[in-house]
Amino acid sequence: MSRRLVVAFVAFIFIAGLAISGAFLFRVSSISVEFMNNPALITDQEGAVERYTVQARRVAGGRNILFGLNRGNIINTLQGYEPLIRVTNIEARFPNRLHISIRERTPMYVITHGARTAILDFELMIISDDPLVINPLKFQHGLINITGQFSLDPYNFSRFQVGDSLKDFVSDEYDIRRIQTLEYMALLFFNTDPAHDEYMLAHLIDRIDFEYAGRPASTMRIVVTHPRDDRLVINIFIYGYDNRFSEKIARAWYVLGSERDEQRVNITVSNDYAMTVMVTPLGGN
Repeated sequence: MSRRLVVAFVAFIFIAGLAISGAFLFRVSSISVEFMNNPALITDQEGAVERYTVQARRVAGGRNILFGLNRGNIINTLQGYEPLIRVTNIEARFPNRLHISIRERTPMYVITHGARTAILDFELMIISDDPLVINPLKFQHGLINITGQFSLDPYNFSRFQVGDSLKDFVSDEYDIRRIQTLEYMALLFFNTDPAHDEYMLAHLIDRIDFEYAGRPASTMRIVVTHPRDDRLVINIFIYGYDNRFSEKIARAWYVLGSERDEQRVNITVSNDYAMTVMVTPLGGN
């Protein structure tokens, strides 16, 4: 056997040995799951972490950490098993450990339609329909009530399950725009600098009222607790769901932020924005 063949044979054996040992060395043998926030809906945090770890092992245990991980499959498995959580990060820790970061979904909206009441997170996923959970959360988190007219099919909505999205139940053009409105409001909550007026005012919102009685069908009313006097509410009437809707909301925040110290009773914004802002006593129309 020539020297060249011997070298090639030894190299082959060496590489094959590395591949075989690597196949075992880099197999996922340890999985940890960690909450990145303090859960409000999931009471048994320790037991929940144990259950999620079992589910993660089912789809990731023994997989090659370099080439065999399907992160989408891990996310879908965990979030499908427990709709109350979001997987925020999956970190491979060499040689064979996997660390999964999760957050409990943040409750934001509450909607009642027919006989059903549901809590939605900022992605409009239904995260609870338990009356014993809803009232304490409304008190602790200041959930925003969604009222007025949605063209939801009462029969279909009555069959919703935790983990469904409100988007699954709408098809009407106006409802789709209302959904976009709620998503935009959620952005104000989570993506606005807390030092800005928009953040403070967004967190004072009590209710978003669609097709409010006595107004045109394309009207929404945002009811905000007055920042200086909680006996007053600020009613923001916005007419028309169009592509300038975000401009209208931003303009409303700007007006409220700049005028609130004067405690003006009526603030009318330029007709270009098709919007009126009024301050009224709590419970007033």
